[in-house]
Amino acid sequence: MTITGNIVTADDPIARTGTGILVRGNLNNYAYNVVVSNNVLDGYGIAGNDSSGAFTAYTTGGLVVVTNLIKSSAEAAVSFISHNTSFNCSGNLVDGVISSTAAYAIIVRGGDNDGVIVANRVAGLPIYVNPDPSNHVTVADNALVSPGQERRTAAGQQSSR
Repeated sequence: MTITGNIVTADDPIARTGTGILVRGNLNNYAYNVVVSNNVLDGYGIAGNDSSGAFTAYTTGGLVVVTNLIKSSAEAAVSFISHNTSFNCSGNLVDGVISSTAAYAIIVRGGDNDGVIVANRVAGLPIYVNPDPSNHVTVADNALVSPGQERRTAAGQQSSR
């Protein structure tokens, strides 16, 4: 399955009451080989809850999350909860996470996750991997950028504020 080229804007971006894109399997039926690319997510997440990011994944195998623009999310822009195997999160731009507690550009929250988080651009926000010994996640070559420094759509075109 491929989820690509979408512009997804929250109905109520001030309330920030949900996930923009959710990929979820279960322990008996993983969501395998899903590609989420070239999407724009604006105004998603749940205030006070870093387990529901603008993009959220549970129980996946071979998930690819690349070249998405995520802006104005609450608490966490990208959230990997648990049981995500062989995931690749790269080339995304996270610009603007609004938080009432602790904000994360990308968070690996639970256990039994393995994959890579590389070459993302994040606007002054941390990438957090839960130190649970069942997690095996490589975090490398991500860049901190100033908020609003460069806004490009997934297709690489300059976008307006």
